[in-house]
Amino acid sequence: MARKLLRFCAKAVLFVVLFFYALAGIFSAAALYENARFAAMPLSALAPLIASAAEKGDTSDVAAWISAHPAAQTDAELRVLVPQSGVLAPQVFFAVFRNELKLGRIREALFWLQLGRYRMRYDLLRCGGTPEDAARLDGLLDVKTSKRVDDLMRRDPGALKDALRRVLDFDARYPAADDPARLCKYVLSDATPVPRVQWPLYRAALRRLTEEYIGGKNKPPAKKTAPREGKTAPMPKNPAAKNVSAKNKPPARRVKQ
Repeated sequence: MARKLLRFCAKAVLFVVLFFYALAGIFSAAALYENARFAAMPLSALAPLIASAAEKGDTSDVAAWISAHPAAQTDAELRVLVPQSGVLAPQVFFAVFRNELKLGRIREALFWLQLGRYRMRYDLLRCGGTPEDAARLDGLLDVKTSKRVDDLMRRDPGALKDALRRVLDFDARYPAADDPARLCKYVLSDATPVPRVQWPLYRAALRRLTEEYIGGKNKPPAKKTAPREGKTAPMPKNPAAKNVSAKNKPPARRVKQ
């Protein structure tokens, strides 16, 4: 009886191992197929792909398209991608970052890395995210810096701020218009995006913090705690509105003695 039980357990373990091995093979084959499909597409297919992906609210196919093509055609891709970059999710910029690394253009790589992170933080703000969420999403998207990027920033301490200035210029010219609902759903499962009418407030707050960092006026942001209750991100404070309301407040009545 014991021998039969051991034999059954051994077969069960072998079955589970073979099942997961086969499953991994299926996913690997699917990934290779997708990579080959995107690699076969000509450059003329990129603009329609961006439009279609933006309409679906998921631009991961655009990132996959960039990764499937040789880094040597990055400049040609950017001529198509940059004018439509407002609708793209951060992982597209991270794909460009990896291509720039392959080309050895380290300052360009640093710029695209920081642009991706900037846009990711903007998406997270609109979902009620925290700095910890940004770090976790870095890991999920396999966003890793490079020794060459680190070496550049050690040699040139101003390289990061130069890249951030370019990021702000890029953001001013091509403001983000992507819907963060997908990120809210998969990264912050208990959050929903703030109403679109409030997006400019979050964008202005992020730009101000970045400008202050570049000017050396602020320290690294303190850790924030996400709201425990409620499914909508909190609306940022508006100092101007506070001043207006204080100015228009009626004077307090005086009590006669």
